[in-house]
Amino acid sequence: LLSDYFSKGERPTAVYSLFLKGTLVALSEFRRRGWHCPDDISLVGFDDAEWMQVTWPAIAAVVQPVREIASNAMDVLFRRIEGEGGPPRARLEPCKVLMRESVGSPGSGPHSGGGNRQ
Repeated sequence: LLSDYFSKGERPTAVYSLFLKGTLVALSEFRRRGWHCPDDISLVGFDDAEWMQVTWPAIAAVVQPVREIASNAMDVLFRRIEGEGGPPRARLEPCKVLMRESVGSPGSGPHSGGGNRQ
């Protein structure tokens, strides 16, 4: 758990959450500890949600192209159903980073200082 990690005195400069609920948990834990984004710690979420744009600070997000991924997966599935063979192939789709107010330079804010920053 994030609270257990921070209770050990760990203080990273940023947290990257891989799911929406985890982003909320991180933001809540920062507030509970009196840490301010981005002054004390930066926060980036994976995938974007409307609430991430209206929180204070607005939370930066890595956005994956879900429609393109789904479309390509369906194309591959239909080709397999139609008998096309061959080994599995990996396909990378570029993600987009939406920079918002939750990201800043490590230790640049008025509240930074103290703790083990990594």
